[in-house]
Amino acid sequence: MAHLPVEELRAQMRPAGALQRIEPSLPARTRGTGDLRSWVEKSSLPPGGLLVGGIGLGLVGLGLGLALPLTLGTATLFGGMVTFGGGVAFLGASKRKSQLEAARAQALPPAPTVSPVVLAERGRRVRGWLQERRQATFEELAQALRWTESALVETLVHMKEAGVVEEDLDLDTGQWVYRMQSATETGTAASLMLSERDARNG
Repeated sequence: MAHLPVEELRAQMRPAGALQRIEPSLPARTRGTGDLRSWVEKSSLPPGGLLVGGIGLGLVGLGLGLALPLTLGTATLFGGMVTFGGGVAFLGASKRKSQLEAARAQALPPAPTVSPVVLAERGRRVRGWLQERRQATFEELAQALRWTESALVETLVHMKEAGVVEEDLDLDTGQWVYRMQSATETGTAASLMLSERDARNG
């Protein structure tokens, strides 16, 4: 963390509230099944057509098997129709499920922004800690404040953009460090968060 500037840390993190889907571990499929399923997923075949067609074929095979006398050949034929129809219906249902999940993921609302009140309070705590020290790395701040990485990244980005904190690369250690903006005094307008300056001027 300390070897990356805070803007790059923010770019690497997922938006707050975005859920990362974790796939359950499944037994390995045979290559043929995986290839067929992938081909159906990428094809232009409509999932509804596959589903209805597969069920229809299976029902026809079942109906013929019940209506006609069974021999070894007809049993194999009708049983194959039921099996093949069930497989086609399964592929159609799987493709429809994938399309619904993709549409649901695209329709997710944007991640909520952090409240200015929360950012101001976080900034106050970071300022209080940094004012007692010459500088600190990201890890030192995170350990001292006991915040999540995303909360600290949001706060440091906001403070940096507001001109309260300066980010600098320590050439001796190769780590990015943060310190209070130089040539300002605590409590002056330049050392206040942007929201606090607006409130003071308003």
